[in-house]
Amino acid sequence: MEKANGQFTAGQLITSDILGVAMGGFIITLHIVFPFAIDAVTAVIALLFLISLKGNFYPGDTETSKKEVRPMKNWKREMWSGIQYVYRDRFLRGLAILSVTITLMYSIILATQIFFVRDVLQLDAFAFGILISIATIGSIVGSQAVAYMRKKWSTKQLIISSILCMGIIYGVVGLTTNAYMVGSLYFCAAFFIIVYNITRSSILQRSVPNEMLGSVGSVFRFLSVGISAIGTLLGGLLVRVSETTFDRVFSLQLPYLLLSLIYILSALIFALKMHNHSESQQHNINA
Repeated sequence: MEKANGQFTAGQLITSDILGVAMGGFIITLHIVFPFAIDAVTAVIALLFLISLKGNFYPGDTETSKKEVRPMKNWKREMWSGIQYVYRDRFLRGLAILSVTITLMYSIILATQIFFVRDVLQLDAFAFGILISIATIGSIVGSQAVAYMRKKWSTKQLIISSILCMGIIYGVVGLTTNAYMVGSLYFCAAFFIIVYNITRSSILQRSVPNEMLGSVGSVFRFLSVGISAIGTLLGGLLVRVSETTFDRVFSLQLPYLLLSLIYILSALIFALKMHNHSESQQHNINA
């Protein structure tokens, strides 16, 4: 499962964050309207492909599974069933809370990242692009390494160690103004971000019944998207308030230091809460 998700994630990263960005930089030099026009055209093409898909798309491939799964008639009821399923399951409930915390703090540093690069690292727009490219390479490496790591450690160990590593790495980012060091740290952080995301996705796919997977996945997606908007707002607010007391540089370093603290605490709390939880009995996610 981790290998398949890793390959899928690598494909997304290569086409969007590397090829897409490179093509965008070239196309926009031809005319500023072209990237938006191409995006609109490809969206229509994608829609046509979706419309042309044929089949019932029931989970599984047996007649029994087709009879057990009924088409969605009430999306509110389906969404509520997903929320109830996550809430009633101790492991998934803890994972959802952890995911909200991780996404919230990550959104805070993303909201202020461009100012951190410009005002703290003293880099221009081109150098910022280089940093993002370095992070993308780290993500691709992580997507290919996660399957091997999964053979050595359990899913809970991967999640906890990934969050701890991210917390330590981003804490060091918040303590330095050296651009070269930040570049290497971004690479490492992106590596563990992908390991965490792929491991979490694999847990859901492996442990949740097929008929509930869409509902449960939508709950995690809803929490992620919703909390990202809040984190972006809090990131700007945190820097603004901090600047009333501290200088600009420390105010932009503060989100990284705060993230580091929250990530480390979250990993420790998650490990403590899940200590008595048996993955093999309730989820079979170590199989």
